[in-house]
Amino acid sequence: MSVGPCPEPVVDETFGSPPPVLRLSIVVVAWRTDRGLVGCVERLSELVPADVEVLLVGNAIDLRPVVAPLVEVGRHGRVLQLAVNDGPSPARNVAAERAAAPVIAFLDDDARIEPGWVDALLAGVAGEGVVAVRGRVVADTRPFLTRLARAYDLGEERCVAVLNTEGNMAIEGDAFHAIGGFAAMFGHEGVELSVRVRERFGEASIRYEPEAVIRHDYVGSVPAYLAKRFRHGRNLRRLRPSDIRMAAGVRPPKTARDRLLAPLRWLGVGAEVSGAGWEVVARLR
Repeated sequence: MSVGPCPEPVVDETFGSPPPVLRLSIVVVAWRTDRGLVGCVERLSELVPADVEVLLVGNAIDLRPVVAPLVEVGRHGRVLQLAVNDGPSPARNVAAERAAAPVIAFLDDDARIEPGWVDALLAGVAGEGVVAVRGRVVADTRPFLTRLARAYDLGEERCVAVLNTEGNMAIEGDAFHAIGGFAAMFGHEGVELSVRVRERFGEASIRYEPEAVIRHDYVGSVPAYLAKRFRHGRNLRRLRPSDIRMAAGVRPPKTARDRLLAPLRWLGVGAEVSGAGWEVVARLR
């Protein structure tokens, strides 16, 4: 059973013929059909091997019109549509329940995978004692603002990590289902999931895989950054102080550019604290 809600889709259709053996199920959740999603699907059609399936979940939208690139190259997959947009986590859980491969990857709908992404994720999960991996995220078109997300790029070395890049991660299906999937959160849901993974499988069960690279911008503007931090703050009540310290401890060393971004980061901290306070007041009403 999932920690978060897992609604029944109003559309559940497959495309392509399933291969004899599936290595990976890739889940992409979207709430709009824009250029980012089209680019994501096209990149998957170019770089995903035949033994990988793609599950596209529409949060209150129909994604059947965007699957053409995958169909044209003979990829197997599934299109799911939910009646209501309750955020990405319930939609991810819906897709994970239908994933046929032993490993499930979650990819942002506006991300572009780099060559070798699939093999890198699978190699990471195959490591001894590892049940989940998170990849490396590099900027697409907004390098300055993407530096605000210091957890995106942890460098060239593999290390113990936290699943705080929910749009670039993979986890063994059995492990995902054993811990109940994603909680019904939109912001810090990967940290919350990591807590349960580590409690069940050990602190070294999550690794950072630097070869699993996607191109994805953190935000497109400063107002969007503050809004994102505010939204994250509304979920802080779901985490313990030790959980927050765990996630904050997985960061690369600060650079000179990071110091230049310090004022914006402090504004972000203020926005997140405001979000936490807003949630407290809302619950008291």
